[in-house]
Amino acid sequence: MHWLEHRIPPPVVVLVCAALMFWIGWHDPLINLGIIWRVLLTPLIFAWGTVIAVAGLEQFKKHDTTLNPMHPERLRTYVRSGIYGYTRHPMYLGMAICLGGWAVALSSPIAGFVGITVFVLYMNRFQIGPEERILAERYPEEYAEHIRKVRRWW
Repeated sequence: MHWLEHRIPPPVVVLVCAALMFWIGWHDPLINLGIIWRVLLTPLIFAWGTVIAVAGLEQFKKHDTTLNPMHPERLRTYVRSGIYGYTRHPMYLGMAICLGGWAVALSSPIAGFVGITVFVLYMNRFQIGPEERILAERYPEEYAEHIRKVRRWW
């Protein structure tokens, strides 16, 4: 299934997972978080995910490297500073956290579990795995050191 590698942009994967979560939430008996909790927690979780993702984008801009995840071969610099000192894939982590916020908004832990799991599994196999192969080939020493110090997701 190598043909799926770098074929679907990560934001599209997030939207597909969010739609799947909506469908599950529609059919799943909801837990009652209460509107107050949903109104308070959802924006906080979305903000947390957005801050993490934007921190990753800013580091890429700062190092003048490609922001296009569909073409990791265009990478000019291997970024390890800033948020990349805590997670190797902050943009994807931020997206996963935002899906968690969507699960809270839906009041559906099952939808959250399924949607986030599908997102993480898809990203690990078809986006992150191929990206990491390219990094290991282009920056073997720096990449090996980085993966020893920093986890993939967090």
